[in-house]
Amino acid sequence: MAKNILQDIVPPERRSIRNVPLPSRRTPRSPQQVINADVEFPRSENSNFNQVPPNPPSTPPPPKIYPYEQYSGNSPRYSKKAIWIACVLAIFVVLFSLASIFSGATIEVALKQNTVSIPEGEFTAFQGSSGSGIPFEVIKMSKDIGRVIPAEGEEQVEQKASGQIVIYNDFDGNDQRLIKNTRFMTPEGLIYRVNESVVVPGRKTSGGTSIPGSVEVTVYADEPGEKYNIDLKDFTIPGFKGDPRHEKIYARSKTEMKGGFVGIMKKVSESQLSTARTEISEEIRMALKQEVRAQIPSDFVSFEQGIFFDFEPLPQSEAGGNSVQVNERGTIKAIMFNKNILSEYLAESLVPEMASSSKVSIINIETLPINISEGGSFDPSTSGTFSFSLTGEVTFVGEFDESALITDLLGRHKKEIPSILEVYPAIQTADAIIKPVWKRTLPKNSEDISIKIISTKTQ
Repeated sequence: MAKNILQDIVPPERRSIRNVPLPSRRTPRSPQQVINADVEFPRSENSNFNQVPPNPPSTPPPPKIYPYEQYSGNSPRYSKKAIWIACVLAIFVVLFSLASIFSGATIEVALKQNTVSIPEGEFTAFQGSSGSGIPFEVIKMSKDIGRVIPAEGEEQVEQKASGQIVIYNDFDGNDQRLIKNTRFMTPEGLIYRVNESVVVPGRKTSGGTSIPGSVEVTVYADEPGEKYNIDLKDFTIPGFKGDPRHEKIYARSKTEMKGGFVGIMKKVSESQLSTARTEISEEIRMALKQEVRAQIPSDFVSFEQGIFFDFEPLPQSEAGGNSVQVNERGTIKAIMFNKNILSEYLAESLVPEMASSSKVSIINIETLPINISEGGSFDPSTSGTFSFSLTGEVTFVGEFDESALITDLLGRHKKEIPSILEVYPAIQTADAIIKPVWKRTLPKNSEDISIKIISTKTQ
């Protein structure tokens, strides 16, 4: 075969714009600025295409730069993943800080309780410093109210002045009974008397200080007339003269003595007087009940069946024109029991097994159905004892020392709570809600722990 001569000839390199070296510039051009062409230059006869130009220096193409990748300065760029991790860590730090600030614990406690039906029988209550049964005290208050009504004619009247005094017993710790019509004398020699017997409580000691026993009563002038209308005074008891009690049992005015009169006074009809006194009595009754409730200490309880009233007419007074003012005094006597003493006494009688293990209280103590045996004839001011019965059901609930429990729980693990409760027999169950939720130990500061009674459990 004939040899193909053209195979041994190396054709000259074709000149193209691709082979034209680009001049160097300070700032690289973007790929959009590079002309990408495949155009051949026309050949001319004078062109020396056989000469091969020297190879241009090899320069890598400039990198593509996208707008979102541009940054300023020399700081390194971070990936999106790193940024997200940093954000999550920051959130956890904030949450942990907030949880530390609002940390604490609430102990939800369910107490033991026992509801029992009250068997038939009576309990005894006594007044004073010593006695058998349940101690009671009497709160006594009086109120005067008048009402103006039309008058009908005139009449000759003789009225005795009256007022209220407080009798003090600083003689000893024993109660002192004063009989009806006991006399009280002013420094001027004016005599006033009580119209009922009265018991003055004995002296007590509180915090190392001796406190005289006292009781409030109403006294009446020994004679009618205006000379017995006097201001506040001190009184002695003439019947104790020559006795050591004369200096230690005494009285002081609480109100002025007034109402004493002898002469002509306008009068009212019996029907109008009866109606006015009935209305005044009801007004006094409601007012005194409110005042007594406000005066009863928080650790005492009084019952509706243990409230007694006395009403007495007072001398009428001038009201101007053809009218008079009808006056009446009402006195309330309310029996009070100490809640703790009453609860413990009844618990020992009705639920002795519960009372022996812990202190107890009565849930429905304000509504106990107490019936006083003496009924309406009973006067707590003059009676040192009385009997009462209970009907229905009474509910006892255990008590515990909250501050002691909090102290025992400080810094302890949640799983230790059941063993700690063994020394608190009044508690049926307890659960700790700790914040933040991942903590398992209780706070070490007592102010960060609170007790919440959520329910009671029947034994």
